[in-house]
Amino acid sequence: MALYFSGSKLNYSCLKIKVAANFAAQPLKILPNTDPKQSIRYEKDGTTFTDSNAISYLVGKECLWGNTLNENSEIRQWIGYADDLNTRVCCWVYPYMGLRNYNKQEVNHAQAEVLKYLAILDQHLLHNMYLVGDRITQADVACAVALYFPFKFFLTPATREKFVSATRWFNTLVNQEQFRNAIDAVAGGDGDVQLCVAEVKYDKGGCDAFRKLALQENDVTIAKESEGKGEKPKTEAQL
Repeated sequence: MALYFSGSKLNYSCLKIKVAANFAAQPLKILPNTDPKQSIRYEKDGTTFTDSNAISYLVGKECLWGNTLNENSEIRQWIGYADDLNTRVCCWVYPYMGLRNYNKQEVNHAQAEVLKYLAILDQHLLHNMYLVGDRITQADVACAVALYFPFKFFLTPATREKFVSATRWFNTLVNQEQFRNAIDAVAGGDGDVQLCVAEVKYDKGGCDAFRKLALQENDVTIAKESEGKGEKPKTEAQL
């Protein structure tokens, strides 16, 4: 199987598909996508799929989508939640990557929104090991991938103390072999996800280091930080 994708392979859409394929024990190659109209493409039996959730369903199959209609519906509901969460994560994180212009008010608002979403997850996980049922589903995969950058670069130990259940859940997921292999295949190393020690600050030195590690600069074109110079920051649809 091959997934055609343009952008960072740690991107939300790409990474959740890769993790889903690993849980289904299906080999998945990620190849450069040359179609300028679509950032992601997957072909199966003569049909082309361009939605990351549809592709996750195809490669993950039944093992991640619940045992009953109710469970399947709950999983889809949480995936919608993850998509909304990821939009807010992008508004918070992308300015530090040079993919959006930095506006302190907008970044602070996005950060507050992400923490609200995280609080809802934390409350649900207070009495549940996973989001749906008693095993990992695509709901967990999608939400954990959406929170990858915040947990790794922005949520300090002091902040994580407010979200003990969500932090426990996130650590459980990213230490699964399927997650570790997906991250290892992209970023190299042993796939180990070290949680944030000190929040990334918006300055040239900090941003450059974060950008190089987070975006894998060999895979993406980084927009110029200064307005009026070079390319404009990319939109979410382009990433």
